[in-house]
Amino acid sequence: MLLSIIIPVYNGENFIKNILTILVSQNLKDMEVLIINDGSIDNTEHIVKEIIKNNKNILLISLKKNSGVSIARNTGIDKSNGKYIYFLDMDDSIPFGTLDFYRDILTQKQADVYVFGFEQKKNGKSIIYSNKYLNNQYFDSISFYKYLFCTNIYTNICTNIFLKDLIIRNNVRFPENKVLGEDTDFWRTALLFAKSIYYNKRNVFIYQIRTDSTMRGYKIYDIKVFNAFYEEILLINNIVKIFPELEKYANYFLTRRFCGNILMYICSLQKERYVGKKLLNIKHLFFKNMIFRFPQTIVFYSFFLFPLRILFYIISNSNVYEK
Repeated sequence: MLLSIIIPVYNGENFIKNILTILVSQNLKDMEVLIINDGSIDNTEHIVKEIIKNNKNILLISLKKNSGVSIARNTGIDKSNGKYIYFLDMDDSIPFGTLDFYRDILTQKQADVYVFGFEQKKNGKSIIYSNKYLNNQYFDSISFYKYLFCTNIYTNICTNIFLKDLIIRNNVRFPENKVLGEDTDFWRTALLFAKSIYYNKRNVFIYQIRTDSTMRGYKIYDIKVFNAFYEEILLINNIVKIFPELEKYANYFLTRRFCGNILMYICSLQKERYVGKKLLNIKHLFFKNMIFRFPQTIVFYSFFLFPLRILFYIISNSNVYEK
């Protein structure tokens, strides 16, 4: 078996048929699709069973209770039979021809991790995240992380294919105690162990941001979002301990993420005062020695000089502020 496609599903009766129809239409030769039904209480299991009747390459694994996306994905890893592992979400999509493209790449290019371009759709708007200048190139962990931290490459869990042996040998798992950011933890950890990373600019994945998803379309900035960001800081600092030569790049990336979280907090429709204070209290962790990129670095230092406490005090009295 060449590739295992793992799809965690919880109450996905409105989405699962669509993604399975897309996959079946693209030829599943040498591939398997593992549907991990995470204790759904709607019609998900019945829909999948009807599709399975005519598709032997689709397997249904049902968990007795809703255990969370991390446990569902980890279960998929344990039950998979493919040489490579690929994760999809039930409400996203892949362009036509993607599976044939994967089949060619996985047989012609040898790597521990494969990274591709993707499209993001939100509120009717579409953004393509792809780098044509790095197309069809190989990287080691350090060089690839430099591009990631400089935001020359964007990726997420559904734009990566992993060699299963890499995952099993290094015990890379989705953290089962996290609500947000568990997928980022997984692929960032996997990249640390990868000796070879292959990048291709092709758009292989369409990321749909829904307002009712776990991230709620980024309309709410609460303690869960803050904690996910803080844990991201800790993870990246651990990466720097392993690869000290990444320090300036990591500082640039974390400062960028801090500024982005400030904007998310300001623009969110629901926010809490004590969460804003937590953001301000970790400001000292950023704006350290970092690589210089124009004009981004100048913008970052403008954030550093801006009186954020005054701004937060002003928005604390707005009618969208949740105490």
